[in-house]
Amino acid sequence: MRDTAKDATNAVNRGKTILKNVFKDGIKNRQFVIGTYVLHGGYRFDYSQTESTVIEANDFLALYESGNITRDQLLKCVSVQKGSVDTYIGSDVALRLAKNKIGKEFDVRVTQLDIDSENESVVVVPETEQPIIRKRSLARNTKTTAPAKVLIRRIHIKTKK
Repeated sequence: MRDTAKDATNAVNRGKTILKNVFKDGIKNRQFVIGTYVLHGGYRFDYSQTESTVIEANDFLALYESGNITRDQLLKCVSVQKGSVDTYIGSDVALRLAKNKIGKEFDVRVTQLDIDSENESVVVVPETEQPIIRKRSLARNTKTTAPAKVLIRRIHIKTKK
């Protein structure tokens, strides 16, 4: 029964793929104009342009200047791109204004040490006041927090030479 359902799903997907490829071929060969669509097997295939919603910077700034939004609201909505500052204002300004921001994701970062640093094998573990807390959210993403003290415990790793 499970194989039958799987085969039926595969057949439907193959049919959709074939129809989509025929439709794409018609688009490439300029047989279709914008707005053309195909209805088949409970699906609709459209030939249209992608859309996105944007807010023009001038219009948003005009809201602030007219007093419809506060300075705090303006700053919470505005994001400055470092690349744009480099290009249009100057990299010296970007370097002066840029700040490092701590993210929410955790991963392992690898940094090559200076040639002058001593060659030792050590694991440094910050001592915490409480154990690491893992919270489950409704979206099943695991969030990890680890408040750390200044105290550091060093563990030396002995290697065979």
